Amino acid sequence: MKPKLNLTKKSHLILLISLVSLLIAIAGYYYYLREENTIRRQKYTQLKAIADLKEAQLVRWHKERLSDAYLFTSNKFFIKRVELWLQNKNDKTLTEELKERLSIPRRLFSYKSVFLATKRGKLLLAVGSNLTHFDSVTSQKIIKNIKDQKASFSGLFFCELENKIHYDIIAPFVNDKKETLAAIVFRTIPNEFLYPTIQTWPTPSQSSETVMLRVEKDSILFLNELRHFKNTALKLKISRTQTKVPAVQAALGKTGMFEGIDYRGVKVLSDIRVIPETDWIMINKVDRKEIYADLYTKAFVIIGFGILLIIIVGLGFVWIYNNRQRTIYKELYNKEKELWQNQEKFNVTMDSLGEGVITVNLDAKVQYMNRVAEDLTEWNFREARGRNLNEVYPVKNEETGQRENNILDKVIKHGIIKELANHTILITKSGKEIPVLDTGTPIRYTDGSIIGIVIVFQDEMEKRSQKRLLKENEQRLKKAQQVAHLGFLDWNLKTNEIFCSDEVYHLYGIEKSDQPLRLEEISKGVHPDDWEYVQKNLELAMRGEKEYNIDHRIQRPNGEIIWVHAQAQLVYDADGKPKTLLGTILDITERKQVAENLRKKDEHHRAVIENIFKFVPEGLLVFTKNLSPMKQNKAFEEIVQKYAERLSYTEEELAEKIIEQLRGKILAGDTTEIHITKKNQFSG
Repeated sequence: MKPKLNLTKKSHLILLISLVSLLIAIAGYYYYLREENTIRRQKYTQLKAIADLKEAQLVRWHKERLSDAYLFTSNKFFIKRVELWLQNKNDKTLTEELKERLSIPRRLFSYKSVFLATKRGKLLLAVGSNLTHFDSVTSQKIIKNIKDQKASFSGLFFCELENKIHYDIIAPFVNDKKETLAAIVFRTIPNEFLYPTIQTWPTPSQSSETVMLRVEKDSILFLNELRHFKNTALKLKISRTQTKVPAVQAALGKTGMFEGIDYRGVKVLSDIRVIPETDWIMINKVDRKEIYADLYTKAFVIIGFGILLIIIVGLGFVWIYNNRQRTIYKELYNKEKELWQNQEKFNVTMDSLGEGVITVNLDAKVQYMNRVAEDLTEWNFREARGRNLNEVYPVKNEETGQRENNILDKVIKHGIIKELANHTILITKSGKEIPVLDTGTPIRYTDGSIIGIVIVFQDEMEKRSQKRLLKENEQRLKKAQQVAHLGFLDWNLKTNEIFCSDEVYHLYGIEKSDQPLRLEEISKGVHPDDWEYVQKNLELAMRGEKEYNIDHRIQRPNGEIIWVHAQAQLVYDADGKPKTLLGTILDITERKQVAENLRKKDEHHRAVIENIFKFVPEGLLVFTKNLSPMKQNKAFEEIVQKYAERLSYTEEELAEKIIEQLRGKILAGDTTEIHITKKNQFSG
């Protein structure tokens, strides 16, 4: 017979409490492991999303640079000019023309400098740089990269002549004989786009960073500046023997998620990937300590909760007879637990916001501020609590510089207020000025009374900087569209050679040729009835008397006629003489057809209305806005003729009486009919 559990025995009670405690500890441990795995998966998912975004940005940037190089080196007219200049380098006019054309991609695409080099890596021309020769590294890369006669990248390298890190796009000029004439070098400064793209992290983090690497013979080279070390770009190397480092794992072919030790010796979670069409390896990582910061808190909570639960269970068995005390204890415990959880949820929610939050009471004393507010104001919540709002959150008007000292009163008086100081500038604890977008809102108790205010604000520095940059880019784009640099038509006024895009050949119905067109060939496609008009406007434009901006017809060889909108602008040489006419041609046939159809419909409607007015049997009289008679139909005239003599009026008198009564009824808003009797007798 098995012994029965007897809670009256101390040994049985201790055994039961021990078993329950063990089960609670096991459950807590497995719960901890589950939370750890969940946090790891969530963090890696976030790392992967950020890595996907940065990889897409880098790949797109690469493709755009290759497109710039291809667009420039595929211009046959420019290739011929380069070839001509190489044969006569002492031609100052031709030299200035080449420099001007080399400056175009530098202005439009924000390159640091643009060079023309020999295929042996010697500097011929430079725009945006004072260099007279290349360093040995650049020369070697030019020689190496133009062998395949296609655009390529130099990779990141340190230039000893300029004492800077460069990243060059190298593209060859190849003539019709497939001979490499020279090379163009577009030079970028990584600090202006590449490094900021790599170093920017889209979410708040104390340790997250992106590391770019390049595998060398027996080591791994760091390509960018690191968050935790300074002056590391193209200088810091680590040995390939340190296999616990994510960078070494990347060199060994590892991709995806990896947990290891970074260059500082700190445990990290990382995402490893290779950037397509480059020798770059990108690692996005975050410290394990930061990932599991909340987990460690949860661990203490789980341990504390488990111990507390064991105590409760023990007390429950010990004092099982005292149901009321146990019930009261559990109610108190549950309330405390709920309050604690609500407070934790509030803190986590506030800290997860991307905006700073500060609450103050009616005495303008700070009661709460989240982490974002701490970072922006440089005030720690412990230091700021109980201080005056104007001390912790001093702001001023960006335009006038006037300080705002009555935020509390304004919000209480007016309710929700956006832009507390109009283009608000926040003055931090250290005196730094930060543009912010802020909102003040009253805090109301359940009975509607105001117990304080809350201020929500966010850093506007980057957004306002982006707005200024966007405005500058829009101005550049507008200028580029006016000149049509990428244009569709390039007419050399000295040689009468016209270089056209494929679309110009298509519009004129001309078979594409490798040879430039002549004005005579273009003029054949202009409709005979429009040629005199086109020729006149061209002459005015080339004399600089009138902008060339007209519509005309094109008659294709197959007889088809289309409408086009043509516009062009002169480009002058160093002596102020016209040398090139850059222009565009746009097919507007459909627009013209729509306009013609609308015109015909309008004429038809006018004719219909005119016929209705003319032949309607009732008398019609049309007034102007000033109630002056404007028009009358035949029926009205016949009515006047018919009744004038009967009513002892002349036709003019009767017409005037009718008009007078109608005008009065229109002004009075009366729609009843009118009656005219014998002379000087009226009834309505």
